[in-house]
Amino acid sequence: MTDQSMKPFTVLLIGQAISLFGSSLTGFALGIWAYEQIGSVTVYTVIALANIVPVVLLSPLAGAVADRYNRKMIVILSQIAAIAITGALASLYWWQVLVPWHIIALVTLNSVFNAFVLPTISATIPLMVSKSNLTKANGMIALAFGLIELATPAIAGTLYANGGMQTLFLVDLATFSVGIGAVIITRIPQPQAKTTAASATDTQELSLLASIGEGYRYLMKAPALLGLVGFFSSIAAMLIAAGVMVQPMLLGFAKPDQMGQIMSFAGSGIIAGAAIMIALTNINRHMPIVIGVSGLVGIGLLLLPATTTPWMIAAGGFIVMACFPVIDSNNRSIYQRKVDPAILGRVIGLRNFVLGLAQCFMLLIIGPLADGVFEPAMAADGWLAPTLGPYYGTGQGRGIAVLISLLGALMLVSVALTLCSRRMRRLDSELDDVEITVEETEPEQQTAMDAVAMAK
Repeated sequence: MTDQSMKPFTVLLIGQAISLFGSSLTGFALGIWAYEQIGSVTVYTVIALANIVPVVLLSPLAGAVADRYNRKMIVILSQIAAIAITGALASLYWWQVLVPWHIIALVTLNSVFNAFVLPTISATIPLMVSKSNLTKANGMIALAFGLIELATPAIAGTLYANGGMQTLFLVDLATFSVGIGAVIITRIPQPQAKTTAASATDTQELSLLASIGEGYRYLMKAPALLGLVGFFSSIAAMLIAAGVMVQPMLLGFAKPDQMGQIMSFAGSGIIAGAAIMIALTNINRHMPIVIGVSGLVGIGLLLLPATTTPWMIAAGGFIVMACFPVIDSNNRSIYQRKVDPAILGRVIGLRNFVLGLAQCFMLLIIGPLADGVFEPAMAADGWLAPTLGPYYGTGQGRGIAVLISLLGALMLVSVALTLCSRRMRRLDSELDDVEITVEETEPEQQTAMDAVAMAK
């Protein structure tokens, strides 16, 4: 492949990013609307879970579907379903009968269809770009997600305040058309079927459940990849837990406007990290980067919470946030280089399943740990105050600071355990890069064939 192979991928990414941005705006505004209607944090939380849980639970199945059927058709059908769901929400709102349970039900259904898009596109990247550009492509994805995450709250809030939900629905529907258009004009290749068990699903000789089992057995035969699944899941789970606790920690000593400035500056680190990955090409050793940068993040989480100096937290947070796109891009590149494209969707689906479970588990326990254990322990008369008070201070938010430091220490333990594994350290050389071959079937013909197969 030449550098020209980046052009179809870039078109596809821009279209999907615009579509995702529209959906993010609507999702953010729906949460505000639901909270304004009944003032329930529980409903707000349930809507957030409705966005996450189906994606996690369906990831293995979605990966199997991505390996079995035409990937272009999967993305198109998912986008059409999303348009129908957004149209249903808009109609209910227009008729003034929209209630929170409508939102929860339709958001859950939309999440079901979204679950099939991510593994499909991730598994297709190595077929669309050259090996030397894998980290660049993954960096571009990280950049798109980072920009969406940073821009959504401000833009969604402004549109909601000035135009109401109807404006958000119209924007969402318009961005969907861009996303579908990008998919239609882009050739999305299929992996060439191999004469191995891994390709049996491509000829539809196995059930989807058995196909998922093939992905599991593939990982079992590659202990280094299995270890990478566990390592990255632990790192990501601790990062997301630290992320949700930063805001209440900052409010312990900073005013809301100051907190917003700190978080905005730190969050922009995602853009910087993604830009670094886009600028770099021909990275052949990904694992040392994943391990080393994860260690840097662990050190940052361990030390930063002890200070209450705003500029130090902002600068340190910027560095920590810049590290995550570097870790994630190199982690994705490992799978895309080392896993047979005919089974990559299933492997990514299983990886996403484990990752999602780890993150959900951490989110479930981190709140009770902060409120019930660490915050009382770091009160002026708490049992940890005499020991850690001289370093962290006492009072509101200081228990959360200690908990974030603990997460950093656990991250360093995970890094140390990974370094102790020879297979993990030498993963880049222990596993050979796979040969990338693309199916020669015409896209339009294959799409029609798979449309019939998926309808059966």
